[in-house]
Amino acid sequence: MSKDMIKVKVHGLKELNKSLNKLDLDLRKKTAREAGRKAMEPVAKEIKETVPVDSGRLRDTVRVSATTAPSRLKKYSKKASMIASANVGIKSKDPAKTATHAIHLEYGTENMKPQPFIRKSFNEGKKKRTIMLFRKHLRRSINKFAARQARRNIKK
Repeated sequence: MSKDMIKVKVHGLKELNKSLNKLDLDLRKKTAREAGRKAMEPVAKEIKETVPVDSGRLRDTVRVSATTAPSRLKKYSKKASMIASANVGIKSKDPAKTATHAIHLEYGTENMKPQPFIRKSFNEGKKKRTIMLFRKHLRRSINKFAARQARRNIKK
């Protein structure tokens, strides 16, 4: 894990967690990923708005993702059940969708002063907003997928 990765622990979600655990495993994972992606959308939007623009290529690589893949979870935390992130400068087979200079802009180089835009988009003050959004979207996703599970159980 990189030294600058932002870790956030969410507390006070006991009721939502109980509801989440009532869902089938596949729906539980979809619920968490959906809520995580939606909570990170404002962060990605702010990154897009504040990224230094030359050609616009870097701005076009900003993406939101969420995963429940055990291999990814193990890499970051033993207790994590989902990881949501806003990614910048993603490598792609398509060179038009690749911009690997985000790290150089964020931290600077020998010849260039830093122009931080990623960390600014998720600073201390914005963590709480993101957690509250996650909670809100988790509640909505649980309701949505609970209805899907009910329909699934009727068909059995």
